[in-house]
Amino acid sequence: MDTKETDTATTRISFTFQISPMAVILAVGLVVRLVAAALPGFGIDLGTFQFWSVQLGERGAWNFYSDDFFIDWSPGYLYVLWFLGNLDSLFGFGGDQFWYLLKLPSIAADLASAYLLYRILDGQKLTVRVGAAALYLLHPVVLLVGPVWGQVDSILAFFLLLSVYYLAQGRTLVAAVVYTTGFLVKPLAIAALPLFAFWGLRDEIRQVLPALSEASEPLARPVRFGVDLARRLWPVVGASLLAGLLIVLPFFPTNPLGIFDQLADAAKVYPYNSFYAYNFWGLTGWLKPDDMTFWGLAYRWWGIILFVAASLSIIWTFRDVKSPGLMALGVALSVLAFYLFVTRMHERYLFPSILLLLTAGAALNAKSIWAVFGVLSVVHFFNVYYVYITFTEDNYLRMGWLFDWIDDRVFLLSLLAFLAFPVLLASGRFLAMREERAGGEASGG
Repeated sequence: MDTKETDTATTRISFTFQISPMAVILAVGLVVRLVAAALPGFGIDLGTFQFWSVQLGERGAWNFYSDDFFIDWSPGYLYVLWFLGNLDSLFGFGGDQFWYLLKLPSIAADLASAYLLYRILDGQKLTVRVGAAALYLLHPVVLLVGPVWGQVDSILAFFLLLSVYYLAQGRTLVAAVVYTTGFLVKPLAIAALPLFAFWGLRDEIRQVLPALSEASEPLARPVRFGVDLARRLWPVVGASLLAGLLIVLPFFPTNPLGIFDQLADAAKVYPYNSFYAYNFWGLTGWLKPDDMTFWGLAYRWWGIILFVAASLSIIWTFRDVKSPGLMALGVALSVLAFYLFVTRMHERYLFPSILLLLTAGAALNAKSIWAVFGVLSVVHFFNVYYVYITFTEDNYLRMGWLFDWIDDRVFLLSLLAFLAFPVLLASGRFLAMREERAGGEASGG
């Protein structure tokens, strides 16, 4: 036989087909969510979202805010509802179909958050990165709030973590635009504003300081510093304001400043100390008017004072941190402080801290963070589950013994959530000092 023929006869075709472990996790997370979305949703919220969607499809954004019906949401998420309303006008979805459709944005946000978490943990072992993403996608609270309930707190969680991602890279302008967008989706993002503003200002000041030595006259240095800092800050502030204007303008075409009246009105809807939230005010009992006074000052103002004090302690603790893990921990604490101390909190408002704490735990590998993450996960699940079951009839997830157990332990669960704050703050200080020492040794070496 000819040699060429022999070679041809023995030729083998070989190829390898590899699937990324992260792709498998995302696929599993998607399938689980699509199945869970078939369970009964929270009718009050989904019915409201459906009504708003239909109104947006019929009226458009520019005629949406009016006195004709109740609306307490800012424009950010309304773009999604507007899109779904236009789809409904084309295809005419039934009630169950529409409600299932309304759960898809939170599902998309969960998947995006898991992938972002995977990216932030770059440099960690693959098992840690994939395991953290899987833990988030299969977390009971995450599954209950989004795919089952139909709420969109996962979108805010994604925007907060994305802001951390860009700030950790020193990309202050992009982080500011991302944060502004997240705020207009859910104004609860204001919880992280003091810390984000401090970090952004800190980074820009550090960029300006070396140039001060170039000023020949000592008296000219403050002026040089102010001019250079303003030159660096105005693009950040300008980009943030422009992003906000572009989001708001279609809904307030004649008076964009009307967004502030809308936000103020929305904040007045639930004037209670705690609206079913296991927080500081839950220790005294739910649904008490927050204009009640203590030492001559209304609960509402006590809540603001406590939050300001907590924010100052967080800023001091995390003033020099640079790593995304510690930044995520700082923002998680800010969300927790807002949830604990400010009045008018709902049960779901702790939700973003789950993603942020998970990021911190995986990045820093600190037992104290994992312990608090576990406790808050249980407390938050009980809180959300209790409200979901209370206001959802004929629910397949109802477990009478669990519901009754939770119902009798408002004080205990509120106390556990409250104690999580000092534990995390102390842990954050220890971890920040460890990072400072490691940075000093690296620079010294």
